[in-house]
Amino acid sequence: MATGHDAFVDGYPVGTWLANRRREARLVVGSQGALSDARKAALADVDPFWCPAWPLVWQRRYILLKRYLAAGGPVETEPGHMIAGEDVGAWLAHQLSHWDTFHEEQRRLLAELGVTLSGGGIQSAPRLTQDHKFMRNLAAAAAYAQREGHLNVPRKHIEITDGAEIKLGIWISNQRSRRARLHPQRIEALDQLGMRWNCSRRRGPPQPPPRAHDLPSTRPSATPARGLGRAVHAGPRGLVMVRRPGRAPRPAR
Repeated sequence: MATGHDAFVDGYPVGTWLANRRREARLVVGSQGALSDARKAALADVDPFWCPAWPLVWQRRYILLKRYLAAGGPVETEPGHMIAGEDVGAWLAHQLSHWDTFHEEQRRLLAELGVTLSGGGIQSAPRLTQDHKFMRNLAAAAAYAQREGHLNVPRKHIEITDGAEIKLGIWISNQRSRRARLHPQRIEALDQLGMRWNCSRRRGPPQPPPRAHDLPSTRPSATPARGLGRAVHAGPRGLVMVRRPGRAPRPAR
């Protein structure tokens, strides 16, 4: 039941409904709007961790790892291993490197999956390669695209992933500028998230209509034509050749 706000089942917004029940469950018992003990017990019968004491995003990734291991995946999952848009390998490394900061129940849940510390100490997170960093940032981009419905990330936007701050806006901008040098697989991965490589620049304000004195004049104008006694007038209906007054035509010889 570690679902997000946008989850629907048969058209019903079950994600929003669960979020409201979690909010009510955290209110003081007996206060107005607080969830009753009977309803808490009923939800706990479905999922004991429907309202965990830790962030819900941790519970979602734990469920992904649990399903992955149940399907035969190895516990020694390296960073960069993606499941449903999440870098489960990087998340697992984060759990090991921050083991002593987690809730006791979180550590118990991980231990049930076989995730334990080796050598009796805290393992340091492995140094990420460029491929691992790309996959980590791609996971942050996938989370943003799923939440916002697009990948037009503001340049100053920072996405929080596994407690780490990802400068997603700058990263997306860099991918656009480096597209010619990106590996085709990376381009394809970003395309699947709805990446727009050519962001159109903002158009300026609309120009005002031309003023009357800027329009070409429609008054007739006279232009002398070659030949004696004639002039060409340019009017609304085209060119008209007229005889000049005051000059008699030359007599024929």
